[in-house]
Amino acid sequence: MISVIIATKDRQEKLIRCVGSILKNSTSKSPMFEVIVVDQSKRNNSKHFLDQIKTDRVSHYFFPKASKSLALNFGVARASGNIIAFTDDDCEARSTWLTNIQKTFKKYPGVSGVFGKVEPYEPRANKGRFCPSTILRKKLLVVSKPCRHWQKLGYGNNMAFRKKVFKETFFRSWLGPGSWGGTAEDAWFALRLLTSGHSLMYEPKIVVSHNRWLNYRQKVKQRWLYLCGQSACYGYYFFEGVGLAKRVVVADLKDLYFKLREILKRLLFLKLGSGLLLLAVDLCGEFVFKARGLAVALYYFHRERV
Repeated sequence: MISVIIATKDRQEKLIRCVGSILKNSTSKSPMFEVIVVDQSKRNNSKHFLDQIKTDRVSHYFFPKASKSLALNFGVARASGNIIAFTDDDCEARSTWLTNIQKTFKKYPGVSGVFGKVEPYEPRANKGRFCPSTILRKKLLVVSKPCRHWQKLGYGNNMAFRKKVFKETFFRSWLGPGSWGGTAEDAWFALRLLTSGHSLMYEPKIVVSHNRWLNYRQKVKQRWLYLCGQSACYGYYFFEGVGLAKRVVVADLKDLYFKLREILKRLLFLKLGSGLLLLAVDLCGEFVFKARGLAVALYYFHRERV
């Protein structure tokens, strides 16, 4: 049995398409599954849309708190499956999504979690815009040591875990949309498992499409939120003394230093213009959001140890 959990907020039309794509996994050869929708919309109107789908596979819960991580924990607590799969309300799953998740866990009994491929949705119709949180690697990979999740694993819009791992840990409320950390609830969770001796993997046959497209300003804002979440996530593990996190934090500080040096160099040689302005704005944004992330990490690192 696979329990699919979707945290949603004010995207009813995309939610219906997401749930519909998952229900297309229902064939004679596909595994038993349920879909748990945790609704954080300002108005509890997703249920009205979901009621149009005549199936008892879908359960809807209204969850008023604006925190994706708390919503995911809420869904996990109500899941019946021995495998918990996650996707986002702006994604659409392949018709083989659940079957390949089940096959992967059966073939690799020592693996506690799996991430899959995330393709951009209809890229030809969205030229000039950016689709975040995509991963297109073609090779399967098993990971047993801490790593940067976007380099070797993937993202929270396409991941699944054995339910037993949730007895050891859970998603942190200070990370993810609706939190001070901004993003990276998936990265924190993956790193917690890897630092606890679990193995995770990336399987390119497990595929969803991400239907979120950003213009330039939205892309910059999204990048800053990612940097905030990254700093909060890896900053927390930096304070725990995890070697990977130390390298990530040091690399981020070096990156800020080199950008500042480039700005000062251009000022010194009077190389002014829009390029310098964009670099300065980018540096300021990075500094503010990375500092915010580190502050969040330090606060919750000490808070969780009191």
